[in-house]
Amino acid sequence: MATLLMETTDIQAAIAEEQTLPPGLYEVRLSLISPISQQQLDDLHAHFLECGIDIQGCLQQRVKGLYEIRIKYKKHAPSGAIAQWQLLIPVIPVFLIATLVGIGIFRIEEVGKAILPILLAVGGFVVITVAMIRKPLAEAGVKYVERRL
Repeated sequence: MATLLMETTDIQAAIAEEQTLPPGLYEVRLSLISPISQQQLDDLHAHFLECGIDIQGCLQQRVKGLYEIRIKYKKHAPSGAIAQWQLLIPVIPVFLIATLVGIGIFRIEEVGKAILPILLAVGGFVVITVAMIRKPLAEAGVKYVERRL
């Protein structure tokens, strides 16, 4: 059974009251002078679903000469667990920097020994590639043969 809290024409008061509610099943009643079409009612239901509201029911009734739209929805408990993951974002760079500093202090020689041959090989390939691009291989071969003869 849904709980009806208050009947008011002050939207701001209703919003403030709804925000203080504990989790549970609630009902909102909107009074109208004239009825709305089923398409408008379906659009209203779809709009609430798009806004992330857990709608249990949305119907229109005539009560005491007025038309009422009754919207039942379930209010869930706010989730605090997701917000705790945001605390890890500033910790990740600090951890990475601490790791790099630790490697730099304690194993700089081992890292240097491993990186030096790789850098020399890559540098050699870059120099050879640049030389080949600047002077085509066939032209370089002809020049070499002419010098030898």
